[in-house]
Amino acid sequence: MKVTFHSEPTPHLRIKDVFSDRILESIWSEIAVLHAHLLPPDETGSAHFDNKLLKQNSGLYLYPYYGDSVGVSPIVNAMHNVVFNPQAVEAWDPIHLSKMIKITNWETVLLSYYDSGDRYRSHYDVAMFTTLVWLWKEPKAFTGGDLKLDEYDYTIEAENNCGVIFLSPDVHSVSPVAMTHREMHNSGRYCISHFCGIKNV
Repeated sequence: MKVTFHSEPTPHLRIKDVFSDRILESIWSEIAVLHAHLLPPDETGSAHFDNKLLKQNSGLYLYPYYGDSVGVSPIVNAMHNVVFNPQAVEAWDPIHLSKMIKITNWETVLLSYYDSGDRYRSHYDVAMFTTLVWLWKEPKAFTGGDLKLDEYDYTIEAENNCGVIFLSPDVHSVSPVAMTHREMHNSGRYCISHFCGIKNV
């Protein structure tokens, strides 16, 4: 895992080679099981504006799905280890955000799948830090699906097994996905989203 801090246009971390081959194998095995259980956008806490859904994709929150057994999920464990990896935490030090992420006391994970025409219009997340990791089957069978930080007109291109950690209140969107071919089943864009923040105890 390679982490770099970027201060412009808004503080964020870029992460390359997020998961090792061994962890990726277990994640893909879990995705193969979970895909059949993905829910439509109105059942995954989708943002709304003017009574219209902003999200068009399918997804599943893993904490409620697994319940008390969430610890068995390779995805949940892997994402926790990415966000709270000392390398990632310390990368926030130039602006002291490492202090903030250390005091978060809740987290949740959402697995999303984007197929032809799927997108997510401008919204913000109700958390402190949002982490996104992108995955797809090679060879890549789609275009689009990039992250845009809308307030700054700043686009981060989605790369396989790469990701970004940014401040959840930053308004962001996902560009439409267009499938170019379908040589494999479920060959669109997966995104694993991790949200963390502070909850009263």
